[in-house]
Amino acid sequence: MAMANSPCDGQARERPNTLDELANAPVIEPVGTVPTPTFEECVLTVLSPNRPETHVHEAAEGLWTMHAGPKSPIVVYGRPVVSAKRVGREELHRHADGARALTSFRPEWMRRQLMPRIIPRRVPARMQRIMDWDYGIQAGLHEGQLTSDGLAFSELADRGWPWCTVGQLLINAPGQPQKGGSAVLVGPNLILTASHAVPWDAPDGSWTMLFTPAYRSTDPTPKPYGESYVAEVRGHVTHEDDVNANDYVIAKLYTPLGNSVGWMGSQSFGNDDSYQGHHMWSSAGYPVSSGGVPFFASNVEVTDVDSSGDGRELETSDFLMGGWSGGPLVGFFGLDPRVLGVASGHQTEFSVGWLHVTQTNSVFAGGKHMIDLVKYGYANWPVP
Repeated sequence: MAMANSPCDGQARERPNTLDELANAPVIEPVGTVPTPTFEECVLTVLSPNRPETHVHEAAEGLWTMHAGPKSPIVVYGRPVVSAKRVGREELHRHADGARALTSFRPEWMRRQLMPRIIPRRVPARMQRIMDWDYGIQAGLHEGQLTSDGLAFSELADRGWPWCTVGQLLINAPGQPQKGGSAVLVGPNLILTASHAVPWDAPDGSWTMLFTPAYRSTDPTPKPYGESYVAEVRGHVTHEDDVNANDYVIAKLYTPLGNSVGWMGSQSFGNDDSYQGHHMWSSAGYPVSSGGVPFFASNVEVTDVDSSGDGRELETSDFLMGGWSGGPLVGFFGLDPRVLGVASGHQTEFSVGWLHVTQTNSVFAGGKHMIDLVKYGYANWPVP
């Protein structure tokens, strides 16, 4: 491994921990009580040049209607994203150069278990795709299958640290169906997610993004650590089906949930070879087909790295499913969890020559540009 910058720059000299080392790391039991979860208020946002007025009417016993005026073409349920902007390279460096991308943080009341508890899950039959390389149809998952390209699919049953920092995203924009995605806390009030999940064409203030860490729809307490809407978004503009090395954004939460559940650090390498040759990376996310529970994949290997400026496309075997976008690729360094990239999508490469063969890979977006965005978040959105 080539020498890289210091850990405070989001680059580390330590070697990554092996899966055996993670499995043998001692569990640290919690001390104290988890703070009461924070849930977002019932908020209606009205886009209007004039101050709206509300009237409440009891339509029936226990049933209330709220009337807001003046009439507006857009009324948003929840706290909206007030600003989503692309950050140019010069502005990014100006704000990020003096900041530090911090390492992970575990509150003392959170139980630490680095190798999480899992529940083996079969891939639903509706996720099956047919393999026929003669016609260029992509290979895929088969009914009843537990693995894809050697990666085991499991339900993430652990809600301890650091896996509690991964959460579900729900995105609602006017005139568009609700989208589901994934994100990870990388600071007290900061999450990383995929840029293509952002409705970049929607006006500021007209759409919402709700983050719920450790969400599990099947649990009696599906939201044990509360939830928060996103206030601001910064990053490279990427639209759906555009898999690229800069497919990530840093987002500011209205509520600093990281103070309650902690967060992961962030990581890049100065040498692209350092991403490859390991079966030490893991990933977690919320596939739409899972029904609102997180999935987990261990033993993930980066097989190829493509560069685009300071961004990196980290290619792995094909295992990502819709909704996993924004979920982190995680490595541990000195037992410190750090995000190497976020799930972007799939990429199919065609061979050159008379033999028509395709290979589909899953792609995570990462690199120094992602680290600079995390620094930008720390520099511009400090927690009071």
